[in-house]
Amino acid sequence: MTEELKYTDWAKDLPPKGDKSRFAPKLTFDERCAWFALYHANPDKVSVSDIAEATGISDPVASALLNIHHRRYKNVKIEFKKLGLTSMYQKYVENRHIERIQAIKAGRNKRIPKPGTISLGGHDFVITQREDGKWTATTELLGDAEVGRKDTWDEIVEECIQAAKFL
Repeated sequence: MTEELKYTDWAKDLPPKGDKSRFAPKLTFDERCAWFALYHANPDKVSVSDIAEATGISDPVASALLNIHHRRYKNVKIEFKKLGLTSMYQKYVENRHIERIQAIKAGRNKRIPKPGTISLGGHDFVITQREDGKWTATTELLGDAEVGRKDTWDEIVEECIQAAKFL
């Protein structure tokens, strides 16, 4: 006869009943309040993905934190209703939070210079970097002749844009 497992045998490895999470929180209460206040004080300048990237949480979790009507993170929303936005911002947001968002925004807006092909006005331009560090662009329409040679990647892209207008 096989031995049957009792409820207490397999249930002993489960987390306690009140403990819903098996993972440690990534943000403290103060951090949650800071990001919540920063987002709501600057809704046009700070996005949900900015907060997610700054904190290392996923976009859906950041959305739940920042949505005032979402059922999660009730303690943050209670603090918001108790203090108001201005007081919450002054109490929790520090310069490091603002600097982190600025760094993320600056990193997103930066184009990474790399060799490759870009299409402009229906024409393909092949951009390469020479050994001397200069950037060059060529196109098949001109028999692979050089369209331009510039010091920076942005300058060579601008040269390609100008050339595309005439091709």
